[in-house]
Amino acid sequence: MLSTNNYTSIFLAILILTIPVFGAERPTGPVASSPAYDDFQKLLVEIPSKSANPEATHTRATKDLKEGPTLQWETLYEAALKNNPEIQAARKKYEAIRTRPTQESSLPEPTVGFMSNNMGNPLPFTTIGRDPQSNVGIFLSQEIPYPGKLKLKGDTVKKESDSEWQNYLGSRLSVIARLKVAYYDLSYFYKAIDVTNKNKDLLEKLAKIVEANYEVGKGIQQDLLKAQVEISLLTVRLAQLEQKKNSVIAQINSLLNRSPDSPLGRPAAFEKATLTYTFAELSRMAGQNSPMVKSRTELIQRNSLALDLARRQYYPDFMISGSYGNSGRLSDMWQIRFDMKIPLYFWRKQRYGVEEAIHSLMQVKKEYETTTQMISFNVKDQYLQAVTSERLLNLYARRIIPQTTLTLESSLASYEVSKVDFLTLLNNFISVLTYELSYYEELANFQKALARMEEWVAVPLIN
Repeated sequence: MLSTNNYTSIFLAILILTIPVFGAERPTGPVASSPAYDDFQKLLVEIPSKSANPEATHTRATKDLKEGPTLQWETLYEAALKNNPEIQAARKKYEAIRTRPTQESSLPEPTVGFMSNNMGNPLPFTTIGRDPQSNVGIFLSQEIPYPGKLKLKGDTVKKESDSEWQNYLGSRLSVIARLKVAYYDLSYFYKAIDVTNKNKDLLEKLAKIVEANYEVGKGIQQDLLKAQVEISLLTVRLAQLEQKKNSVIAQINSLLNRSPDSPLGRPAAFEKATLTYTFAELSRMAGQNSPMVKSRTELIQRNSLALDLARRQYYPDFMISGSYGNSGRLSDMWQIRFDMKIPLYFWRKQRYGVEEAIHSLMQVKKEYETTTQMISFNVKDQYLQAVTSERLLNLYARRIIPQTTLTLESSLASYEVSKVDFLTLLNNFISVLTYELSYYEELANFQKALARMEEWVAVPLIN
């Protein structure tokens, strides 16, 4: 059975452990070396310090991420480029269309035929050698489009091929961005599970203390029930975190073209990135570098060429033919023929072809505007997310967590003289741990915002 002195020592141990995190000097003496101190030293999580350097705080606070199997980002990156089906499909689509320019710019296939001419008899070869107009032979014909048409066809498809190349690069950026977001989500869920487990272990210790005091008439049932409720809530939170962690693992495996149940290691510790660009700089980089913008630009050029080609359809195409006929004992017959296709029904065909090309060109121009606006919004949205998360990180590390720790210290002192009840003390302690989770969540949000921006600006923002 725990005595009141033991109870006091344990809560003093909590205070002792929280103060040094924010720069206070650790006390020495009987309390600091008590068994209760040793127990709580193993349970309490490290809280981000009141430091002028939040990045250093994060490095200190994530040392335990190095324990166990480590999942390196570089490994995921290489596996995604090699195995992701979306990237592979985009690559194959580009490789397929890359072969079309030569096909489209080539002459139509020539026509070769066999002929038999007979005067007075439908059967072949029957009058050859007896009539000068009877012969047997072959002919060859070649269609020749109006000059410039074939080149325009090839150039049009070449621009379409260039657009698909940019789509391929965009697919790579999109997959890598989603993979990086999932990677930081997984890192956060691992850390959140750690903190929550330690929090739960600590509350179970406190619940045993409260139960012991309640049994000897030195506590109230409400304190015990509150501690048990908090333990149950943490159990629920752990189940939710495990579910989210497993969902993220399945998402990563999907991006790697693996079974959803394939095991993944724990993400390696990472340094907080630094946002060194302004929104104006990021927006300018997006306009210059984004594969989506470049793809739409190539399509505009492609449809401009298609419009020129549609206008060329008003001009005639040509056909050159030649034939040779053997007349047996008589003289052989040679023939050369020149034909020309006249666009006689241009008001029903070519005119509407030009209108179609004009509308298609206007369509891709509007799609270009839509794309640039969408990218500008996404860059702005993620930039605001990154700036806000960075501001919150500083608030948590420099103000909120130190202040809640001081509040916990004050409530501990007040509890010793019966000026604060156990519920207040418990709530203050939970607040410190809750804000630590919020710190790591905002850290993940900051990294994810930069990862999403990388897709739009096509520039590395995270080393």
